[in-house]
Amino acid sequence: MTLISCATPRGGLGLAAVKNTLWQQRLKSAGLSQRQLAELLGVSENTVSRQMKGDWDMPGYVLAVVIAWEDMTNDARSGWVARLRRERKPKGQP
Repeated sequence: MTLISCATPRGGLGLAAVKNTLWQQRLKSAGLSQRQLAELLGVSENTVSRQMKGDWDMPGYVLAVVIAWEDMTNDARSGWVARLRRERKPKGQP
């Protein structure tokens, strides 16, 4: 067995090591996290992450939700989220 020393560079990772795609920047600018978007869409956070990074094609419904979120006021967002939660049916209910 070989032990390898992997020293952390001084100062950690610089900003250059962290890349944000246009869609990640838009989410951040709109105050919407990937976790929140995943919850709104009813998909896993990993799915949203891969879409935002460009690993997967971005479906139209994701684009529509992000654009709508950008256009809404904070009050409109709160109302929309509340309505979405009310209208979602728990699993097993008709």
